[in-house]
Amino acid sequence: MKRTIYIILAMFLGFLLSLLLHVAVETIYLQLAEGPVQWHSFFGLGLCALPIWLSSLFAVAGILFGYWLGVVWWRIVYIEYRHWRTKHLKQ
Repeated sequence: MKRTIYIILAMFLGFLLSLLLHVAVETIYLQLAEGPVQWHSFFGLGLCALPIWLSSLFAVAGILFGYWLGVVWWRIVYIEYRHWRTKHLKQ
């Protein structure tokens, strides 16, 4: 149960990081755009200058990155015990 919650929270972190990346890419795109920008609406939930497929790609990539990160961190922290609290115990 603890591992599942750990991985789900890491996936949420990955999704939040993908939103930050989306904001950065969209800001750069809007600054470099010459002329009118075509705005897209995703299920009526606001407007985005990037294509819907790219917005979806950011979200899916963030969730997959979060899953990978959760699995790797779980292995490092709980299986291999490689974290800052156990460094002084090995000396």
